[in-house]
Amino acid sequence: MTPAQARAFLAVAMEGSFTAGAKRLNVSQPTVTSQVLSIERQYKIELFHRAGRGACLTSAGSALLPIVRRMFASFDEATAYLHDVRGLRQGHLRVGSYTPHGFMTLVARHKKRFPATSISVEFANSRLLASRILNYELDVAVVAREDAGVSFHALPVASVVLVVISPKRSAWARRASISVKDLRQQVVVVREPGSSSRRAFDQLIGTPGLPANQVVQIGSREE
Repeated sequence: MTPAQARAFLAVAMEGSFTAGAKRLNVSQPTVTSQVLSIERQYKIELFHRAGRGACLTSAGSALLPIVRRMFASFDEATAYLHDVRGLRQGHLRVGSYTPHGFMTLVARHKKRFPATSISVEFANSRLLASRILNYELDVAVVAREDAGVSFHALPVASVVLVVISPKRSAWARRASISVKDLRQQVVVVREPGSSSRRAFDQLIGTPGLPANQVVQIGSREE
């Protein structure tokens, strides 16, 4: 039994006649009659008692009706699910970012707007996030601008700057600016190679040229 045949059978059963069933489906009456007859001939059963312009279900037709109803209920459920996914009303969104700052606010706003969606979040450097998107392991990610290549559709989200933080009692506490020369004389904490902040810092003070004992490299922002 094809979906078209099942739909014709259901329409006639619901309306009680072939003519009304055809109107329900917005097709011609001969089309509906032909679809039902095809089922009856293929399986050598009678689904309706024809009486004048009406059609009454036989015992076989009555037994088939709830099965067909369940079939189309599942079809309608699948269709509704696809509409929900298209409208982001449900589903699973895999997101990533090279920084948690501001990003979790975006996640919270999305969750508030689409509460039925489930969200998984991953933090990594921009290069790794870009590769995960290309491998279909993430749906969307916030990466540094230089990592948003031609393979991606990119939108600007925010502008991030590097800052130096020092203790309140340090010699730098009251200074309005700090020279690169002063920075190069300190032990610096930097991200791993591939991180956008590491590249920016390398360009600023030339981290690769510093002595090994003057550089502390970490793989995350956790303290």
